[in-house]
Amino acid sequence: MQLRDKDSFIKYYNAARNPYTHKGDYGRVFIIAGCEGMTGAAMLCAESAIRTGAGLVYLFAPGKLLPVYEVGCKEAVKIKVGDDKTSFFEENHVAQVVEAIKSAKDSVCVVVGPGLGTNTQTKKFVHGVLAEFSNSNIPVILDADGLNSYKNKLYEERKMPRKLIITPHTGELSRLMGMTAEYINENRKEAAKKAAREIGAIVVLKGNESIVCSENPLQEIYINTTGNAGMATGGSGDVLAGILAGLTASDTDKNTCFEITCCGVFIHGLCGDMASAKYGQRAVKAGDLIDMLKEVVLL
Repeated sequence: MQLRDKDSFIKYYNAARNPYTHKGDYGRVFIIAGCEGMTGAAMLCAESAIRTGAGLVYLFAPGKLLPVYEVGCKEAVKIKVGDDKTSFFEENHVAQVVEAIKSAKDSVCVVVGPGLGTNTQTKKFVHGVLAEFSNSNIPVILDADGLNSYKNKLYEERKMPRKLIITPHTGELSRLMGMTAEYINENRKEAAKKAAREIGAIVVLKGNESIVCSENPLQEIYINTTGNAGMATGGSGDVLAGILAGLTASDTDKNTCFEITCCGVFIHGLCGDMASAKYGQRAVKAGDLIDMLKEVVLL
């Protein structure tokens, strides 16, 4: 199914599954997110991936945070990192995390970034993990503090994943590319194209009418038509990362990463529109977007 517009996105999202399938057929999402004080970002991301159809979702948990995740996100499989005092990801955790991901045999997607924090050790950890996927076909979604681990084209000095999707807002893209926020806001298409071309990634430039730019030489552009200002609330981006991962891992139709990303951005905005219609823009919170994923099937 070619995913290009509202009707195709909704049809794809609501398509019936083959009755002779099992959870392994719908992929595995590995989420590298969260630190002390930011566990909510990791759980929002995990819950979104689960609700969007991933067969299995794994949440890497620094030891001190494991009890929080066990209570707060029951459906996700937790993988303990470090000891019981560990509250954030460190460079020496790279090998354990990468080994767990690469041992998976089914379709895999990785999310790096929501609520990670940006201390020096965590930045080194992010660089180390991404370098390990530079020769891999595993899709990696780099979001939030994952993006903030790179500044002023630091990515040029690092190995980046072969299949990379980045989801910056204006401020994050400004820090990443060394462009001013004013330039980005006035030249959103060109800014997204420049980032996609230089980094070699699919770019989701979030904001009013979010832009998705493909990583291929054609630099295809999709301008999203869903979403509203009620989504300008903490955690909304974490939900988007989870939606993109869930759709990517569970795709059984061999769609391109670009098509799946466009669909995910559309569905995310649609959930925001539905939540705003139900509660009013002022009252919308990130968890409402996850709740609305259940309602898309009614359209």
